[in-house]
Amino acid sequence: MELERETLSVLIADDDPEDRDLYRTMLMAGEENQYSIIEVDNSIEAEKVLESTVPDCVLLDYRIPPTTGLELLVRLKQRKLNSFPIVMITGQGSEETAVLAMKHGVQDYLIKDHLTEIQLGRAITNATNVFRLNETVKAQGEVLLEIERERVMMESVGAACHHLSQPMTTILANLGLLLDSESIRDPRDIKSIRSSYDAAERMTAIIHKLQEIRKYRTIPYTEGSNILDIEKPSMSG
Repeated sequence: MELERETLSVLIADDDPEDRDLYRTMLMAGEENQYSIIEVDNSIEAEKVLESTVPDCVLLDYRIPPTTGLELLVRLKQRKLNSFPIVMITGQGSEETAVLAMKHGVQDYLIKDHLTEIQLGRAITNATNVFRLNETVKAQGEVLLEIERERVMMESVGAACHHLSQPMTTILANLGLLLDSESIRDPRDIKSIRSSYDAAERMTAIIHKLQEIRKYRTIPYTEGSNILDIEKPSMSG
């Protein structure tokens, strides 16, 4: 049973129409994948396309007017329009140019004169697979970082509660003794002590709620910021 081939969207950015025809013919005749192809003949048009389209791969000529392929990559990176793999093609390659291209995020670097149908298809397939793998690893890393941040936050909350519990117990006990004392008769003093006692009780209740939290969750507080939610029932996990 023949496996269904994946359809990859490819942007071909090359000012030479014969070269674009050649690349398109090679890709369409290849057995690696099926392709949906967009063609542009200058870097300005390429940038416009990439403003609204995220292809699976970009096949980029090293010398594409009115700039170069590398200058276009710098521009795209500055605008954060670089969420796709790039295979660069050049007519006159050198090791120095290849290294420079890789530093600019190019996944593969091909020489026009030595290009074959199989080489082009595999370069695009490999570039796409490697880029997707890197994006997956990056996303997993961000998830792990968030989990670690939440773990540290919960440990910090637990430590703070531990250090606050005993002082609050002492404060409540002393305020309770003052309220029961017959030596304090002025209603204003009694009201002030009662107010402090009630505030201490609320603070103690908050500490107990924080101690019961088992899952990190937040709720909106002010515009652009959240606070730890201590009102919902605790959940394990």
